[in-house]
Amino acid sequence: MFLSGTAPISPGILQWYKGIGISISEAWGMTETSGMSCVNYPYQTDALGSIGKSVTCVEMKIADSQ
Repeated sequence: MFLSGTAPISPGILQWYKGIGISISEAWGMTETSGMSCVNYPYQTDALGSIGKSVTCVEMKIADSQ
């Protein structure tokens, strides 16, 4: 499994790597959350350029309306 969490990667770069057999899942997290909070795992080609969904133990709120 390959993960990237340092900065966004363009979907074109992710597709190039996929073409040579390397699927890279993007993730997001902060040191305050002890690492990964969201991840595109299991790897989904239709979610390229996305950090995916929050991991099971994480609650996320994007806006007060949610």
